[in-house]
Order: sequence, then C-alpha cells, then structure tokens
Amino acid sequence: MSTRIFFVALSLLLSLRAHAQMAGEEAGLFESPAKSEALLELHQLFTRDGKNTENLQATFQQTRTITMLSRPLISSGQFYFFPGKGLCWDTSKPFRSTTLITRREIITSNSRGEKTRIPQHKVPQLASLMQTMDNLFSGSPDGLQNEFDVFMQKHDGNGWALGLVPKKKTFRKMISRIRIEGLGRHVNSFTLEEASGDRAHITFAHHQPLVSSIPKEWYAALDLQP
Repeated sequence: MSTRIFFVALSLLLSLRAHAQMAGEEAGLFESPAKSEALLELHQLFTRDGKNTENLQATFQQTRTITMLSRPLISSGQFYFFPGKGLCWDTSKPFRSTTLITRREIITSNSRGEKTRIPQHKVPQLASLMQTMDNLFSGSPDGLQNEFDVFMQKHDGNGWALGLVPKKKTFRKMISRIRIEGLGRHVNSFTLEEASGDRAHITFAHHQPLVSSIPKEWYAALDLQP
C-alpha cells in the first residue's frame, strides 16, 4: 500500500469514528431524561451574579443542511438577545439580512432594506421556538419542560448538553428534536432537526454584554429604553 493511500484510508477511518462517536453521544443524550436537581443546578449556574438579565450579543455561524441540496448553506453574522423582549439574527454573509423576533411579531429585512412583518399568532411554532431560546439564554432551562420532554448530560467542568423533544403534535410536525450544548452560562451550539429531515446547526462565539449600537427602530419593537 502506498503512503498516500495509507493516509487517505487513515483519514477516512478517523472520520467514520468521529461520526460514530457523535451519533453515539446524541443517542446517549436522548436516553438521559433531565432530573430536576440537574436543571436547578444549571439554572443557578446561569443566574449567578444576576448576569442572565443582561442584553447579550455573540457571533454566530449557521450550517443548514437541506435534503434536496447537495451542499449545506452557510451563513454568519451577529446574534442579539434581549431577555424577555426578543432576539435578532443580523446576518452579514453570504447576504445581508436581519430577522428581529419580538413578543408581538417577526420583522425581516433584506439587503435592499425591504421589510416584512408577520404577527406572532400566525406562526405559533416560531413563537414557541423563540420562547425556548429565551428560556435558554435568560437562564431558565427548567421552563423548557412546559413545551418539551427534556434530556440532559453533564460534561467535564461546567459543560452540559440538553436534548428537547416537542410534546405537542403541532410542534412535532415542524421540529423533531433540538440539541443544545454549552459551557457554564454560555450556549455554544444549537442544533435543530426538522421533521422534514432538514437540519440547522448554529454555533455561537464571543459572548458578551451588548456593546454594539442597535438601530433606533429596534427600541420600539422590543419595548426597550434608548
């Protein structure tokens, strides 16, 4: 066997092992129902020093795998979270767009500045998903039990993983399950598996209190004080 073929085979073997390990970890997570004590401990970790009440921003990268496409769609930008008020995906690549999700409506804006407004009551599943993220980023993982069967694993140090399976049939028609991983009080990744077989994997980095200036119209939409 030539040296080149040997290293190609070795790389393939390591890749297969990595995928097998990942699949095993996911299977193990969804076989580990969350205990009340573990959720309380996670809640305390999030709310230490009252920092869960801060407006937050982070960078994000989303890899979306669609069954009908041969290649994943990758986007990135800034993520903003306002506890109890809403959140925003400010995408810069591959195209400029903004999705602002508030308690009342979803406001989208494209690269030409064209806006679309959708009342929350017309997309109840999206409203439930927003509440899920609000629970996560505001440090109330125990509140997830209203909408989901919750599974949990603890990792070394302050690492943790949550698995969520929707309880409502209407929600399960859109989302089959969600996996969230974090370290300490930071959510580092969010993987959403849709009922259609499509999948969105989002990673977050550079978490920090809000330091960027935000557009003036966001204040009224989110009921914020300028």
